[in-house]
Amino acid sequence: TGYTIQGAIQELKDIMSEYIEGAERMNAFLSIFSEQIDHLAIPQCKEALKLLGTLGELFTSSLFPFIPKVLSIARKKSNEQQLHASIATSLGVMAHYLFKEEDTSQFVSLVDRLVEWIKSPNKTAQLCAGTSLTKIIQNLPHNLLINLLNELAEILLELATSPSIKCRAQIFESLISLVLTVEQEFKTHASNFIPLLMEAMRDSNWNIRKAAIDAVYTFAAFLPAAIEEDIGKLKEILKKLKLDKVKHVREAAQEVLGKLSEIKRSTVEFKETNNCLLYTSPSPRDLSTSRMPSSACKKKKKKKKTNKKKNITKKKEK
Repeated sequence: TGYTIQGAIQELKDIMSEYIEGAERMNAFLSIFSEQIDHLAIPQCKEALKLLGTLGELFTSSLFPFIPKVLSIARKKSNEQQLHASIATSLGVMAHYLFKEEDTSQFVSLVDRLVEWIKSPNKTAQLCAGTSLTKIIQNLPHNLLINLLNELAEILLELATSPSIKCRAQIFESLISLVLTVEQEFKTHASNFIPLLMEAMRDSNWNIRKAAIDAVYTFAAFLPAAIEEDIGKLKEILKKLKLDKVKHVREAAQEVLGKLSEIKRSTVEFKETNNCLLYTSPSPRDLSTSRMPSSACKKKKKKKKTNKKKNITKKKEK
């Protein structure tokens, strides 16, 4: 009585930490786990998949040789769409513990296998792999992502432009996660993605439209200078999307339009401030003439007039 699947998982976790020593036992455990998980109902399977994350927690870098087998277990269950979130979360947790030491070579190997998974002909499997890539990026150390930024940017660009990829929305989610982590470091890559995002915002699939809009918002928030030249084109597309038949798309478009207007306002204010700073300092050669723009001069003249009026009224009162 009172025995639950969570209790069973905890017991299994204790057994794993105590008895799994060496490659032979790890291989035996993964083989048994792979067989048993096929006979579980969806709710129990969700709980069991958490053990993939637990493996990373318990064995850290010693799990590297077994990553192919772990991914094959995850991939086998990716045909069940209800398990996608559990698989992605477990792989994200595993990556968090595996790559604390920022091992770039092992991470490249993991990404290569994920890309291979994403390129599989099965659409449902692609969706799971794309979601998993996002979770893994979210759980990786900042320095590791910086070191591999060029490679990751190229991979995401290739996947997002490939006509055989059916998980473009998930790839854009991965892009968002990457930008949120590395921020300004992504600036040099942003221009490669802007045309792609503009095209994706017109896609017939509303999930892709929404993910592309969210990516544009992320660029606007963290890399405003990188999209400044394209604000006009982006606004044209977004104004049409305000009338989209899907509410989520309409709301996202409205939000991004507001963010783009903020960028334009701040840019104008910055330029005006710079102009004032430039023109309020007269040339040392000619101290008699002001180099202030006419609008600023007018404001100064108005101030002088009001000051004169104040002085006159004060004299009258005396």
